[in-house]
Amino acid sequence: MNLLLGISFFVTLALGIPIAFVLGITALMAVIALPNVPLHLIPQRLFTGMDSFPIMAVPFFILAGNLMNVSKITDSIIEFSKLLVGRIRGGLGHVNIVASMFFAGISGSAVADTSALGSILIPAMEKERYSTAYSAAVTASSSIIGPIIPPSIPMVVLATIANLSVGGLFLGGILPGVFIGFGLMGVNYVISRRRNYQKIVEPIQWKVFFKTLLATIIPLLMPLIILGGILGGVFTATEAASVAVAYALFVGFFVMRTLSLKDLPNIFFRSMVLTSTILIVFAMANAFSWILATQEIPSKGESIHPLNFEESLRYPSSGECLPPHRWLFLGRAGGHYDHNPHPDAPGDSGRNRSYALCPHSGCQFNDRADYTADGPLSHCGLWRG
Repeated sequence: MNLLLGISFFVTLALGIPIAFVLGITALMAVIALPNVPLHLIPQRLFTGMDSFPIMAVPFFILAGNLMNVSKITDSIIEFSKLLVGRIRGGLGHVNIVASMFFAGISGSAVADTSALGSILIPAMEKERYSTAYSAAVTASSSIIGPIIPPSIPMVVLATIANLSVGGLFLGGILPGVFIGFGLMGVNYVISRRRNYQKIVEPIQWKVFFKTLLATIIPLLMPLIILGGILGGVFTATEAASVAVAYALFVGFFVMRTLSLKDLPNIFFRSMVLTSTILIVFAMANAFSWILATQEIPSKGESIHPLNFEESLRYPSSGECLPPHRWLFLGRAGGHYDHNPHPDAPGDSGRNRSYALCPHSGCQFNDRADYTADGPLSHCGLWRG
């Protein structure tokens, strides 16, 4: 079974098949090879992999991000970022990074971040004589902040699989995401000085600044509502995601007034497509993990792992223990350490000694053995003083 799973997995992976289908095909091959296992087990495991209440947070967060994006909140975020950091050397690069930090609190996805900001900022950076490669590199590298600053779709997935606190993960992602953004801004500043990238030279008009701030701050309250509600015990992560959708609809229809009913079918369709790509990985992984668990693949693989010295502690010919200088290294893998007095230790009667007990021969080792490479072992040991 190990060989079948390995061949099926790596062959399908080498063929360039998406990882979700790699897991599904491998699980299907294993079920076909197993006796007395019905094929309808596969769709059953696929369904149970998606039948989880916390996973419902994923489509809701995706839908909330798409609603905010169609509501033209991206334009407000970019304008506000320009007012904040656009007048530093390499201004549009800084704008790209700061806008990614703001947008991360709305979408929770690197893909959504890249598609929403890249379509606007990459042409704008090229217009200001930034190279195309550098513009794309800044957009791609800053988009990784999307899954780190809450709300984060990967964090919801991790919390579901590992049974962790969603609120704790969200709270733990704030500072790392901010520090990553500051680090990227530092790199952008150094490169911009070397390449003589310009900054925005227009003076700040405070009337425009406050107007842009008011237009931006209401949508950016969404991550605070989500995180505060989860940590305050007001609602769960799934309920927080549904609240985010309701808030996005409110902002789009009544605050920004850029969202209309005719936009909703397209938004729902795009959210459905992105959600399906995530849930199908969940489903296939659940079937694959069931095969691994029922066939005890991890425990069988452990028996042939290089760190398992079940057979390697013996010499092939004589069956004797490895010499002490080797046992000192290997002892932690299979030896047993005791701290009881050793009655047979010469000159050490009644003293507490810790020794390693070989799991095969019963030899006790201490760190004062008189061992030579071509001579016999003295008490077969390595006494630890």
